[in-house]
Amino acid sequence: MIALHLALAAFALPPVAAAAKETTPPVKVAQRAKYHLPLAVAPGFAGKVTVRGVGLDTATEVTAAGVVVKVVGKSRKAPPPQNVPSELTGDTEVDVELTLPKDFAAAQVALKVGTADAVKLLVVPNLVAEKEPNDGFATGQLLILPVTLHGTIDKPRDVDVYRFLGRKGQRWTFAVTARKLGSPVDALLTLYDDRKRVVESCDDAGTDADPSFTVTLPRDGVYFLSVLDSHDQGGGIFPYLLSITSPSPASP
Repeated sequence: MIALHLALAAFALPPVAAAAKETTPPVKVAQRAKYHLPLAVAPGFAGKVTVRGVGLDTATEVTAAGVVVKVVGKSRKAPPPQNVPSELTGDTEVDVELTLPKDFAAAQVALKVGTADAVKLLVVPNLVAEKEPNDGFATGQLLILPVTLHGTIDKPRDVDVYRFLGRKGQRWTFAVTARKLGSPVDALLTLYDDRKRVVESCDDAGTDADPSFTVTLPRDGVYFLSVLDSHDQGGGIFPYLLSITSPSPASP
């Protein structure tokens, strides 16, 4: 019997040790700021600026030279609209409270959120805001030129239309700035005359995804300018700047 017990003991399985509790540390995503909403503000601005990017849901601080700025609320996950790749827009946001003096003279403010590289917020005197509804010729927003306007392609297939009074021989440069500032808007810019005929249109200016062109107006009358996203994308995180400037003195 003793020999039998020894034999059984030799083949007995050792007690199963309690499985160690495995913990997977969270993956730390490097903070990267892509762009901000709005893309530009005017001197004297006091309000919220939202910075979008990657890994910003862990951001707790922001710095900017020469202005009053701080993080407000809680940084968060913020996926882009459906069918929009996060590579274009980022998927996190942080809200920043910014105050500029009325006599602020610099052309931009460098916002540094967390450890991300700074993003540059343009400062534009006399900046005009888009006014909805402006989605057709009949509701086009009236502009007084020259002008720089901040707009948003606020939904898929949105078209923003602006109108202005032009005179034959006036020469204007029309430009949208979006991709150069990190915005996902891939703009198509089109100018129409008072008979709704296309005067000029531009999708990309050479290798630049932001459209621009210079036109000498062919006749007196009301002109219309449309801005849309060439991929029919849109949402509240699709901002752009529209500028109409004179490259040379306008005809009297």
